[in-house]
Amino acid sequence: MSHTDQTAPSAGQVLAKADAPLHNGFVRSLIRFPMLYVLVALLAMTTYLYPGFWKGQNLENLMMQNVSLIMASVGMTFVIMAGGFDLSVGAVFATGAVFYLSFDGVAPVGVAIVVAIAVGLVCGVVNGALVNFFHINPFVATLGSSSAFIGIMTLFAGSNTKFSASDEYGFMGSFKWGGFLPLSTVVSVACFVIAAIVLAKSTYGRSVYAVGGNMEAARLSGIRVGFISASTFVIIGGLSALGGAFTASQLGTAQPNFVGNLTLDAIAVVIIGGTSLVGGEGAMWRTAVGIAILAIVNNLFAARNIDPSLQLLFKGVIVIVAVGVDVWTRRRHST
Repeated sequence: MSHTDQTAPSAGQVLAKADAPLHNGFVRSLIRFPMLYVLVALLAMTTYLYPGFWKGQNLENLMMQNVSLIMASVGMTFVIMAGGFDLSVGAVFATGAVFYLSFDGVAPVGVAIVVAIAVGLVCGVVNGALVNFFHINPFVATLGSSSAFIGIMTLFAGSNTKFSASDEYGFMGSFKWGGFLPLSTVVSVACFVIAAIVLAKSTYGRSVYAVGGNMEAARLSGIRVGFISASTFVIIGGLSALGGAFTASQLGTAQPNFVGNLTLDAIAVVIIGGTSLVGGEGAMWRTAVGIAILAIVNNLFAARNIDPSLQLLFKGVIVIVAVGVDVWTRRRHST
């Protein structure tokens, strides 16, 4: 028997691993998760350095500023869990924002929302096809599609900045329940909760774990590997575009270079949350911890007027350290 035959997990083992997050004690997982302690320490430090952190206005701003990050990170969790990667998040986000405002004064806001999401889903289908049916490396495929999406968006909408001229199109980004809770936050949190349930409790979620854990074993067990992997790109495409629509509604403006650092931020929070870069390991609640850490850091840096360049440096270091820890942990467990 070959070495590969001796070490490769069976299909049953892969599915058992996929079921593991459902059976492990949640409290036990929390205790063993070191980033929770980092979050608690960060909250304590932020409270000391920025006394206004817990004020209602700051918390409201914190929620509204991270709507697009929440949505993109939810999608990125699915993609990375299935063993993929997506560098086109920022481009799809900008595409959703521009398409949304392009319909201002032309069609009802509901039509604009549907079109924005549909465009994001199409972008996801393209990425999923490139990776799973044309077998292009996800880094290369999504890097190339990112430029293509921006080019197509510019051809469709022009290179000029889009502005919202109606209250109807600004409603999504400005409405607040009880004068405090933003609609955009409610929608993003709802998307997160639904995604967490799907990933942890559904057959689809277990299939995502299995595909990321061992693609060949998952295929032998009857899982439609190509479909599952491609579908994760569709999920992140739709969510990123919806996040773009909300941001455009909130700011009242959108343009093709609306990309920003969303791609890096989404990758950062998923990795900080402990989702393995090689797939098959992680959880949505861990991504929530990563989102909280990055959101608090950004808020603290802004409140203390720290150079934005240092923010980028800090996030880059966090990603490198998190990846290093992931690699070290896997090597340790394999020996």
